[in-house]
Amino acid sequence: MNRHLLTVFQKLGHIFRNFYKKNVFTLAAAVSYYAFLAIFPFFILLIYVSTMLFQESLSLLKLEQYLKLFPPTISQAVIGNVDSIISSGRVFSVISAIAVFYFAFRVFTVMENALSIIFETHEERSTWKATLKSFIFFLVTAFVLLVLFFSGSTFFVISKKLETLPFVNEYTVILLGQIFLETIFFALSYKYMSHVHMSFRRALTGGFVATMLWEILKHIFGLYIVSIKLYSLVYGSIGSLILLILWIYYSILIYLFGAEVAKDM
Repeated sequence: MNRHLLTVFQKLGHIFRNFYKKNVFTLAAAVSYYAFLAIFPFFILLIYVSTMLFQESLSLLKLEQYLKLFPPTISQAVIGNVDSIISSGRVFSVISAIAVFYFAFRVFTVMENALSIIFETHEERSTWKATLKSFIFFLVTAFVLLVLFFSGSTFFVISKKLETLPFVNEYTVILLGQIFLETIFFALSYKYMSHVHMSFRRALTGGFVATMLWEILKHIFGLYIVSIKLYSLVYGSIGSLILLILWIYYSILIYLFGAEVAKDM
């Protein structure tokens, strides 16, 4: 038992050392920059598309459900900014679409480069192949996000069906559903965006670790925001945006740490 425990700690130490040596903090900052620039155009475009199918108020309600993935204060800030833009009538769907495609594409390109550093792959590939791979994965991700957005009531319906079971409620079903989807998404991205042949089991291990750390971070970050008002005092009206940038940065760090786990396991 002690030997197995020692092996686990040695493995964790190896993972943390490799994670630090690869300058992952700078890589996460680069990804976060493009992710932050893409997030508002993405939600504006999402609202614009959904208003073709639903009323504007219902679209915003669905957006609120979707943003439960974020800590409360951050989700409120995003909703508030998107609502203000929509209310002012300045929803430039074409501009939003162009911005989303450009910045989100840059996110996946930089992310792919970060994964190549983490997995220590240095094979040369033609630019168009790397570009095509990132673009395809971006399209798949966008499609999955749209499906989740438009079927946001699915987990609610399932929870109502399972409420008769002991220890099962709406929150439990939604949380487990989120953990499942996040784990699968992370695992697939590790497997298909990296340049190595990796078993799905290893990718799934890294995806599960990243998901659990992300869920823990979400609750800790939410408590931190509630207890610390420093950002509002220092940054004033842009305090919420600073917190959003931090949230994206820490989320990317966790994602890349999951990739390191998948590599070293």
